[in-house]
Amino acid sequence: MVRLTINGSPVQVDEGSTVLEAARLYGIPIPTLCHADGLTPYGACRLCVVEVGTAPKSRLVSSCTTRATEGLVVRTNSARVERARRLLLELYVATSPQSKRIQDLASAMGVRECRYEAQHEDCIQCGLCVEACPYDALFLGYSFERAKYRRADLVQEDDALAESPARPASGYFHPDIAEKLPEQTLLVEKITEKRKRR
Repeated sequence: MVRLTINGSPVQVDEGSTVLEAARLYGIPIPTLCHADGLTPYGACRLCVVEVGTAPKSRLVSSCTTRATEGLVVRTNSARVERARRLLLELYVATSPQSKRIQDLASAMGVRECRYEAQHEDCIQCGLCVEACPYDALFLGYSFERAKYRRADLVQEDDALAESPARPASGYFHPDIAEKLPEQTLLVEKITEKRKRR
């Protein structure tokens, strides 16, 4: 077991747990956008940011990728953390103001206005489609064209995926994987001849 302090309270978690897992185990809320149970955390959205250490050497880290270590001091709701999360949410709102998930997170964090120009992107860049794809067939990036698919269109049964296990139809997921993806429209990159040549 590992002992650490979260928001001034001593907690105990299994060795190998992340700070996010430790906080959730004790009912301490930390917002996330790119995290899904069962998928490898990679800290892309940074909404799960927390402050670790003591002043003046404290720093902001993503709680989903930071391991809980013995004696670690964590603050999930310091002024510094709240400022960072609100700034990130303003940027997410500017990118995808129509996203219900983004709207809910922004509302919960008290973000009532956005200082940045709205882009109206359909993809919120959470990366969950990339992480959930069992065949590593998808990737996100601003320099690539993305094809639009509805969630229902991304689901294929086992036999369809089994036809070409080495290189399945790009952009399709087994139903169990699709359940882990956000409800909003997913924009995904199909494997192209250009990528095959890399």
